[in-house]
Amino acid sequence: MITLCTLFNTNYIDKALTMYESIERYTKDYVLYVLAMDDKCFEVLEDMAWSRLIPIKLSDFENEQLLKVKQERSMGEYCWTCSASLVNYVMERFQPEYCAYIDSDLYFYDDVNCVVEEMKRRNASVMITGHRFDKCDEKQKVWQVGKYCVEFNTFKNDVDGRKLLDIWCHQCLEYCRCDGDGVHWADQKYLDNWPVDYSFVVETENWGAGIAPWNLAQYRMVSRDEYGPIKMNCRGEQCQAFFYHFQGITFEEGNIAHTNTMTRWGVSRKLRDAFYKPYLSHLFRNKKMLYEKYGIYIVIKHHPGVNQVKQRNIIFKLFHILATIATSEGFRLFIFHRLPSFLYKKYDSIIE
Repeated sequence: MITLCTLFNTNYIDKALTMYESIERYTKDYVLYVLAMDDKCFEVLEDMAWSRLIPIKLSDFENEQLLKVKQERSMGEYCWTCSASLVNYVMERFQPEYCAYIDSDLYFYDDVNCVVEEMKRRNASVMITGHRFDKCDEKQKVWQVGKYCVEFNTFKNDVDGRKLLDIWCHQCLEYCRCDGDGVHWADQKYLDNWPVDYSFVVETENWGAGIAPWNLAQYRMVSRDEYGPIKMNCRGEQCQAFFYHFQGITFEEGNIAHTNTMTRWGVSRKLRDAFYKPYLSHLFRNKKMLYEKYGIYIVIKHHPGVNQVKQRNIIFKLFHILATIATSEGFRLFIFHRLPSFLYKKYDSIIE
């Protein structure tokens, strides 16, 4: 059995509950520990009293080292700081054989225990998931945010797994900002060399794991039954969806969601809709429930973990774009990202 853990505050509770219900649909043998990052979140989770979701109060989790850095970091930075420490906490307190940190905005289409099966088959103590960026800007993106995504990191409770987990905890406590300097990006740039430096670390070979806005253009839908898996092709490989990372969804008042997926040439709208329409329908049901039962109304207008720089001056914007495309990397970014973002903008929103 796999043990899962995640963390979120009230602003992400709608996505997290939707994720939990997707796990429930396909997996019968698991437990999910949730670190509630504020008191309201903990109270709601306790009141729901779901059998396989165990809430952890922040004050019960925090130690001296975490409290020392807490005052110096934003909420987003502190959440990233806590991710490795949460796995360590669950390992120490509950002694699972395998423990995976998962992001709260994932959505599952298969049994999560397939991760353990792959780790056993490959004799691994740690398994991570690659970003699999599009080739057009892979080099620049890997340099900035890292080759691997902290979205589903699984550790075996053995000497090797615990040793690397301790190293990661220490690194996150030392520094956990999104500098984009090729060295630091939250908790995930630290993973860049893990498979090279440690023989017991592997990247998942499951092409259906970690589908996300930044790699969606590489997938083409083959088929989907009404209640069955989404089957796809990716880089010449056949796969079926395991989990999708619904990162970057923003909302307007009411039921309008911006998927922020139409930012690359070649994104299949058919596949985008196959993922996003059922997910958003599920998400809006939970939003309605949270508002009616607990008075929680969530409208996220930008990613809460990364600082947003508002460039309102048109001349400055134009100068910034021209300066960006003056380099070869910037030109590719403009052609494959900024331009389709502008041209496809009207296709990006979904009204539920």
